Amino acid sequence: MGDRERERERDDLAVTLVWVAATGGVLTLGAAVFARLPTAASVGVGAILAVSNLWALGLLMRSIFRGRGGAGASLLAVLKMLALFVIVWLLLRLGAVDTLPLLVGYGALPIGIVAAALSGALGRP
Repeated sequence: MGDRERERERDDLAVTLVWVAATGGVLTLGAAVFARLPTAASVGVGAILAVSNLWALGLLMRSIFRGRGGAGASLLAVLKMLALFVIVWLLLRLGAVDTLPLLVGYGALPIGIVAAALSGALGRP
């Protein structure tokens, strides 16, 4: 893989991360305006989980596609998913967040990915 391809790969991930974070911010702001503050906080936590999950997944996929994957990358992917489950379980078990607003915030992930893909498709010849 050439330097130009690596740079584009980094740019694509960065653009997608920005879209997911922006979507999470809009969802959080909307919850702050139209709901209670604890609801907005739960949406914000979900959005933070979405951005951090995408960032970690991007790093893993980059190493796998560059041929440095293998069993180590597979183990890291499983540990990343396990960590996500444990964090969400703890947040819900301790009552730190509300379930539905957390899911709304995490919804920033698919919405942001689609928005990034559409913005890239519309912006390229």
